[in-house]
Amino acid sequence: MKKRLNHVIRASRAQPGGLLLAALLLLPITPRLDGAQRPIEDFLVNQGTYFPQGYYVSWLDPRPTGPANWAWIDYAGLDNLKIIEAGWPFLGTIVWGTVNERSLPDGRAEVEVVVHARNALACAFHSPDFMNLGDLVFGHPVEDVLLGAEPTLGNCTLKVRFINTAPAASLPDLFHLLLSPDPGMETISIYFVGQANGLMVDGSCGHLEITQVGLMAASPPKPPMFDSWPVEHILLKRVGDGK
Repeated sequence: MKKRLNHVIRASRAQPGGLLLAALLLLPITPRLDGAQRPIEDFLVNQGTYFPQGYYVSWLDPRPTGPANWAWIDYAGLDNLKIIEAGWPFLGTIVWGTVNERSLPDGRAEVEVVVHARNALACAFHSPDFMNLGDLVFGHPVEDVLLGAEPTLGNCTLKVRFINTAPAASLPDLFHLLLSPDPGMETISIYFVGQANGLMVDGSCGHLEITQVGLMAASPPKPPMFDSWPVEHILLKRVGDGK
């Protein structure tokens, strides 16, 4: 698995900076952890392992202002790996980032992971009940791309801070961390920003923006939904007539 991941991230080492400056400006400024640095592969290699289907975390907007309320961008390069393994051409997805880890007095470790992805597969849906995908409204999921649909690509940044069971312990799949963390694991915060340009299902040109802020360690929960996610925005708008 690490060998395949190196195929995805290798190009980033030649051009590591400046690709998502506008998106990064949206993120709260937090001090960098003083401690050990780990390779980003330690995080990427475990993404998509919680569910057998290789799913990664998607994003919801409970109060959408546009046609999409469920969207994702391939922040870990997993869809791109599926496409490569199926014998299709490389999408050009580049993933890079940092892992900083600090030992805690109780024997655990505080970890900050920052992942950037460029040319990552993106799509958006309108779901009436948030439990099923509903109708595709923008781009195509990897299953459709493998059947010949044109991929829509975007850029994104994911930042997650959490408490891990021990220094140098395996870094969890994001679903694992959020849904069923091991004893001693705690999520502190998650930030995600992404954008993509592509075709809507009606053939018009669309622009997708995703902004998500999860403050799991904050108390009390924040409005408007009074949960740990004060920001859950998905904006999809038409920007042209298309082909």
